[in-house]
Amino acid sequence: MNLDSIFSASYSFFAAYPWIALVLVIVLAIFLWKKPWVFLKFALGLAVLAAGIYVFSYLNESAFVGAAKKSEITVEREERLFNE
Repeated sequence: MNLDSIFSASYSFFAAYPWIALVLVIVLAIFLWKKPWVFLKFALGLAVLAAGIYVFSYLNESAFVGAAKKSEITVEREERLFNE
């Protein structure tokens, strides 16, 4: 899962359900107007969460590449061992 697929999924969700997007924007606007510090903390927490998911998605992709390469090397060694 990369950043493009996350953006695409969220965009398609809000395009399919525009009322949910509108309610979310209204709630966030009221939140910003009434309690700006709480909104700022919420936005900062959301940004940290998004950054964490972004970094984790890259680590996850590299882990799969490493596991696939390890399996490939192991299979190659086993084939050489049994062919000799």
